[in-house]
Amino acid sequence: MRFFLIFLLIFTGLNACVAGCMFMLRPGGELLGMDTSYLKHSPFDHYFLPGLVLFLVIGIFSLYTGYAVIRKRSYSLGFARLQGVLLCGWIAIQVTLVREINFLHITMFSVGVATGLISRAIQKNVNRT
Repeated sequence: MRFFLIFLLIFTGLNACVAGCMFMLRPGGELLGMDTSYLKHSPFDHYFLPGLVLFLVIGIFSLYTGYAVIRKRSYSLGFARLQGVLLCGWIAIQVTLVREINFLHITMFSVGVATGLISRAIQKNVNRT
């Protein structure tokens, strides 16, 4: 389970860092085949700020948490649960703002749930020993 948790954290972190960078480099969304019409119901005119938040909160924090899990830091499983909550929250806010649900939303929300549940299960195992 620990290996799968690390995989989810690294997978999420790398994807979020890449997408966040692409949004910051081209705030119009062109690098990801998007345009700003996707944001018409949101408070944003472009993707720079959402890209920055995606890069830092989901990307960097997820990668750091994956590293902490690898190094078996005492706080790592709590950070992993928090990362699961943050990812689910990110997706929920995104779906609310853009008023659309797609396969990627469902996939990443599921990854957030799995991250939280797996980290909790590992913690319970650790506490039993």
